[in-house]
Amino acid sequence: MRQHGSQTEPVDLAVDVEGSNVRLAVRNGGPPIPRDSLPTLFEPQVRVASPEKPRRPGSLGLGLYIARDVVTAHGGTLHVKSSAEAGTVFTVRLAR
Repeated sequence: MRQHGSQTEPVDLAVDVEGSNVRLAVRNGGPPIPRDSLPTLFEPQVRVASPEKPRRPGSLGLGLYIARDVVTAHGGTLHVKSSAEAGTVFTVRLAR
């Protein structure tokens, strides 16, 4: 069972070449990440919870922090956009 996103919609993965970069985007549906949580989402020990999705016991909230650090260490960027209409999309851009 997924901790975040829709339990019934697929997770979409897209990889494209954009000039001298490679873009990897992962999208899932479900409730959007609250707007006020977006600025700190990649900080250590930050976990987003809602009445529908309570925090998972034992989760340290390090996954997105580590992901961002790995991408940054390779000279890339990691961004997120989240809305009810488009779902949540995490986008990684790396040099080719």
